Amino acid sequence: MAAAEPVAVAAEPVVAAAEPVAVAAEPVVAAAEPVAVAAEPVVAAAEPVAVAAEPLAAVPHSPLRRR
Repeated sequence: MAAAEPVAVAAEPVVAAAEPVAVAAEPVVAAAEPVAVAAEPVVAAAEPVAVAAEPLAAVPHSPLRRR
């Protein structure tokens, strides 16, 4: 009966090895967040382009100003 005890103890490290696998899945989800944040500057870069067109139309001698 004493030989059956080490077999039960050896099963514990197998259960503990499954925990790091669940922890390793978290960085994969966190890596998706910077991708969504990186898309915001692309949208913000389009705003100055629209604003830059206004001063050109406001200049009296500009060929872009409509008569």
